[in-house]
Amino acid sequence: MKACTMHQKIHDFIATDVSSFMDTCLPLHLAHRFSINSGVTLEGPSRSSDILSLLDSLPGSDQWQLLKVLDLEGCTGLKNKHLKNICKILLLKYLSLRNTGVTQLPKKIEKLQCLETLDIRQTKIRAFATKSIFLPMLKHLLAGNKGSPSRNDNNSHGFEESPATVELPSGTRRMERLEILSHVDASNNVNDLIDIGQLLQLMKLGVILDGKKAGSLALLFKQIEELHGCLLTLSIQINHPATSEGTVPETDKLATLVSPPKLLQSLNISGITSGLPDWITELDQLTKITLSNT
Repeated sequence: MKACTMHQKIHDFIATDVSSFMDTCLPLHLAHRFSINSGVTLEGPSRSSDILSLLDSLPGSDQWQLLKVLDLEGCTGLKNKHLKNICKILLLKYLSLRNTGVTQLPKKIEKLQCLETLDIRQTKIRAFATKSIFLPMLKHLLAGNKGSPSRNDNNSHGFEESPATVELPSGTRRMERLEILSHVDASNNVNDLIDIGQLLQLMKLGVILDGKKAGSLALLFKQIEELHGCLLTLSIQINHPATSEGTVPETDKLATLVSPPKLLQSLNISGITSGLPDWITELDQLTKITLSNT
């Protein structure tokens, strides 16, 4: 989005308190709109401390109640204590904690009943405060990191092991609006994979499984079969403990699907050594396949 129309209170707030964000060179027909200067960043200790000061002042400001987007990416000084104030912004729709110092989400995160996007990538958050989390409007849950090419010559696969990501919360099926669920770790609660098949608006799915738990991959593919009419992107990572010879043991074979996700455009498979399934030939929309640790 390059431009938007603001509520009058937001307009006044920006004009009064954050005047450095205003672009004063706008044409006349955009007189009641604002453009964010491309040079504004959150880098540097002074900017980070300013942001943290603003978060500390939240409870005493009525203006913050109207806030709907809060992007704190890269604000390394952000800690768990700041989230308590953020959970008071009840109209918040977008919250990014990416690459911050936050290590856990408070129970009060459920107060953000309007939240549509939660970005906790590149953080140390490994689980929600409660096993069962319910954010009724949530569309995008973004967690974990993508694997990156490794420079370690001893790594024959050429990819670093992806870091741990957030555990798949129980009761995911109740968040029926989910469109992106990437990436979630189902190693400890394999049975919660059953909830994924109920998310009939899911377009992007990324799951990490424990290779030691037999049947987990078959259970996942049973749920994927339910998503044949909506899923566009699928990423599966199977984590295996290396054997004494340094090789990766065989995992479950990719299950046969009666109704494969025929709309699938991108497929990422890591840690599967049993070969590709026949149903991949039925995916005539598939344009990208990424294979690693295979």
